[in-house]
Amino acid sequence: MDDPKLQIKEDFDDLHVKIMAITEQIKGLEAQFNQLANAKAVELEGIGKKEEEQMEIHKHKYEIKLLEEIEEKLRKMELEKLKLVQKEARSTANLAK
Repeated sequence: MDDPKLQIKEDFDDLHVKIMAITEQIKGLEAQFNQLANAKAVELEGIGKKEEEQMEIHKHKYEIKLLEEIEEKLRKMELEKLKLVQKEARSTANLAK
């Protein structure tokens, strides 16, 4: 029969190895993030006023597109709600008969 203390130690050691592996993955991801963030910062430093204006125009167009999509979803949901309310009213009327 295995010693429970030995099993606990093995489990603890396994957890420790997994924690260390995850820690290394996190360090790698942080380094990758920092590298990409620095590259983007350097890239954005070279942007002039004209490019900023173009970016703003595209940003506004994108936001308008998102608003239109949200409005369309809202209309669909309102129509679905109306159908459900009508169905509920018919069911209630049928119960009253």
